[in-house]
Amino acid sequence: MQTIISLKATFFKVLVISITFLFLLSSCTKKKWTLETSDTKVVVGIDNNSSPCIYELSNSNYKWNWTSTPSVLQLPTKGVVRDGKTFDAVSWTFQGANEEMLNGKMITLNFVCTQVPGLSIQSIWWAASSSASGPVQHSWKIQNNTAAL
Repeated sequence: MQTIISLKATFFKVLVISITFLFLLSSCTKKKWTLETSDTKVVVGIDNNSSPCIYELSNSNYKWNWTSTPSVLQLPTKGVVRDGKTFDAVSWTFQGANEEMLNGKMITLNFVCTQVPGLSIQSIWWAASSSASGPVQHSWKIQNNTAAL
């Protein structure tokens, strides 16, 4: 009888650990995204400091990676707001990514300024088609909504 109770307790512990692991796994956010044309592959993402990063820039045909180490894209570190207040150490918080599959593939990495509410930056990546040659394009969108505050 004691063996059966012990087995049930062990089973319950394993079940709880398994459910916890699956919950943690499902709540993890994706940190890398791949954009690809027939001749260019770019893997972008967020590094451990919440900065946008290029993990891979390669030729799809020859598998050559020009970025043997990740290349961090710097976000602005200084800012001046309307009232003349200067921020010499601006920091940004990653707020997630959007992935769209219209006219190719677009990844938008979203950041908000920690010191200036209403100020945000988007790092926008776009590849027209994985079956056609061409570039993977990148642009920045800076949005200033501080006047609405």
